[in-house]
Amino acid sequence: MLESMLNVELEDDVYTGDENVRRLERKVAALFGKEDALFCVSGTMTNQLLLRAVVRPMESVLVHASSHLYLYEVGGAAFHSQCQLLPTTPSSGGGGDGSGGAALHLTRADVEGGVFPDDIHMARTAVVALENTINGSVLPQHHALEIASVCAEQGMHLHLDGARVWNAAAATGLSVAELCAPFHSASVCLSKGLGAPIGSLLLGPSSLMHRCKRLRKMFGGGWRHPGILAAAGEYALEHNVGRVADDHRTAQHLSDGLLSLGLELSQPLETNFVWARIPDRFPFTFDALRERLLLKGVRINGGGRSARFVTHLDVSEAEVALLLRELAAAIDFLS
Repeated sequence: MLESMLNVELEDDVYTGDENVRRLERKVAALFGKEDALFCVSGTMTNQLLLRAVVRPMESVLVHASSHLYLYEVGGAAFHSQCQLLPTTPSSGGGGDGSGGAALHLTRADVEGGVFPDDIHMARTAVVALENTINGSVLPQHHALEIASVCAEQGMHLHLDGARVWNAAAATGLSVAELCAPFHSASVCLSKGLGAPIGSLLLGPSSLMHRCKRLRKMFGGGWRHPGILAAAGEYALEHNVGRVADDHRTAQHLSDGLLSLGLELSQPLETNFVWARIPDRFPFTFDALRERLLLKGVRINGGGRSARFVTHLDVSEAEVALLLRELAAAIDFLS
């Protein structure tokens, strides 16, 4: 990847356009079955550009209550697009595994019951934005298709935050084009799971991408020599998509190891997210484990009795084994 970045011919994407970027955009658009694509610095930018281009002030966007758009984009929808977000919690029947367990995903009923109508007192819903995967759980395709039907009936734009759609494809066997087919637009990430140093792409109709490119410039997102990063993204597409399933296997090994140590899973393992919980019978929390592991040079997130572990191409089986060994020692010490 580094070699491909070093050998790229530099061009100015703001002034004359960069063929390296255009090649990447065309390749990703074709891969996802969309008309065009726009290379941006981050998934936050692609999501926010889409909203700014599609939503008008005094309109609303229905999102999952745990979505990145709602929780982790600094209130950008309100600031940039003067729109209202409608955070919606799945009610029932949205379990990722279809077992009737905890509802993880929005359904047609959730959307129909959550959108605001064209009422003078309300911010009419113009966009429904879904996420796949969300918290490591795969959005069932039948939910996406049913929600797309609702959007068509009510004239709403359907957007996908597909930062981790590569993991959904690896888990389901569906192509990324199939997963994104129900959506008018999608955001996909080249760093999460694929190992590029930076970059996401917004996908959709050429006319929409043209407007978003102007907005990207207004946002301060025009870049002079992005061919270096486009080369990294192209390398990631060619070499790292096929190995995403390896991350799922590594997550399975980590999950098995955590269970063998007496911890629990707070959510079924589907992709590369392992949601761990410390049972009440243990006299310690992840705060104490984190401090103990730091003494051994191992850093984890998490606090209280819950923690999230995410595997990716920079997490090896040997590192998972090291983590489990040090966790076992820390649990033994704290017990």
